[in-house]
Amino acid sequence: MDITIEKLDTAGFDAAVAGSQPALVVFTAPWCTVCRGIDPDVRQLAEANPWGMVVRRVVIDDDPALAQRFDIRSIPSALLFTEGELAAKIQPRKPGELQAALEEALAGGQTT
Repeated sequence: MDITIEKLDTAGFDAAVAGSQPALVVFTAPWCTVCRGIDPDVRQLAEANPWGMVVRRVVIDDDPALAQRFDIRSIPSALLFTEGELAAKIQPRKPGELQAALEEALAGGQTT
């Protein structure tokens, strides 16, 4: 299944991460080669994950204010929110790293 991951902007960001279920927000850009490399992992997490997590994306070129708000200095970067609070900042560089970091963070550890 080719799943579409909702794109967030400043106006809808806080509401999108405020729920009781975990929310993963991936900061990306269409020109980023590494972002395209982890995109299959992001799509897989959006389609089926054991945490009932919502997965969204922010395109930094479209909304640089969000990248600045969360001090995103390199992409791809992923922020994990639990109960509306930032729980982990993950910087995956190759396939598999995002899921491994999420497993650690959601099991009680924190990834930065």
